[in-house]
Amino acid sequence: MSILSVFSGTYCFGNEIAKALADKLQYTLVKEDEFLENVSKIYNLSPKKLKKALYGEPSVFNEFTHEKERAITYIKFEIASLIKKDNIVFQGFSAHMIPKELSSVLRVCLISDIEYRIKVAHKLDTAKKVTQSDILKEDTYLNNLTNVLFNKKPWDTNLYDIMIPVDMMLESEAVDLVMENIQKDVVKTTEKSIKEFEDFFTAATVQKTLSQKGHEVNVICKNMIVTIIIEKYVIRLKHLEDELRKIALTVKGVRGVENRVGRNFRSDGEVYKRFDEILPSKVLLVDDEKDFVKTLSSRLHLRDVGSVAVFGGQEALSFIKEDEPEVIVLDLSMPGINGLDVLRKVKSDTPDIEVIVLTGKGTEEDKAAALSLGAFRYLQKPVEIDMLTQIMKEAYNKIKEKKAVAV
Repeated sequence: MSILSVFSGTYCFGNEIAKALADKLQYTLVKEDEFLENVSKIYNLSPKKLKKALYGEPSVFNEFTHEKERAITYIKFEIASLIKKDNIVFQGFSAHMIPKELSSVLRVCLISDIEYRIKVAHKLDTAKKVTQSDILKEDTYLNNLTNVLFNKKPWDTNLYDIMIPVDMMLESEAVDLVMENIQKDVVKTTEKSIKEFEDFFTAATVQKTLSQKGHEVNVICKNMIVTIIIEKYVIRLKHLEDELRKIALTVKGVRGVENRVGRNFRSDGEVYKRFDEILPSKVLLVDDEKDFVKTLSSRLHLRDVGSVAVFGGQEALSFIKEDEPEVIVLDLSMPGINGLDVLRKVKSDTPDIEVIVLTGKGTEEDKAAALSLGAFRYLQKPVEIDMLTQIMKEAYNKIKEKKAVAV
């Protein structure tokens, strides 16, 4: 069960070298983009959102959605499922999900300095003027992943078995070097390595099962004994541990479960929050009355509703481009772009977002216009927070029903 993982900086011939290695070894080549496309279909996520969750900065809603953590969990499980098969060349940085302790995995990193990568880019695409900032931007995406997983830079030598400077070596020489190393006894399949893969698959399965129940924790496994690591502070620790243990024991093959707190578990640190699919977790509040909307956001947080406040129409439209919410609570009377124009633009460009109009100065004509443009509900200030929360839930349920039908 030998696995070769190939990590490559942009313009470092990753595609060419990975393919050449797969051909020589007669291994199956798995490219990350194609792999993530399949993962997105399995979990009903868009490939763009999945890749953003993996490599982008965490969403402002992430405290409530756990999108980044769940994306990593799903990808880890699918990689664990994939590498149960023999002889895989996996090309892409998501292979960092494979624990470094797995002995029959060879990790190869292809890299060079930025000046060389820019020269290669210009040769490959003369029409595109690739700059140093373009290269650094790509490296930043990779850093967003390795920093979350290991608190390390993507080119840290401790993450790899072999580092190949492609600016100092021919492609054929790089292939020969990898071929020489992958045939060494240390990388070959043994009874020990088979058990290691089984433990990795079990840990990934438990972590996915817990994630689907709303829990984001780290999971390791040895000899089918699972250890669940809680990194965020929770007051009723024993209650949480009992719940996690009960869920983990439902996974086939698990012989026992242990719990422990991690290095980040402290009372002044992040608080453990379970993801609740019943409550909307990506709500955008749009109102130029700053005190009102900030207070509303705080009150929603107390009810475990994830919300972010912006103070004008243009700010709302810019926010939606970067971090698409599920539900918008929208005032009508604002300077610049008014609420009806925002509503029209949102329903035209992103019709799946549900918009609740909440205004203090609306007329019957405004109400008719808002509903005709596709507003979910039209409300007048003041409104009871419990009533507003309930309407948000109804809007969120409508979104979930649409997604379920699409599947």
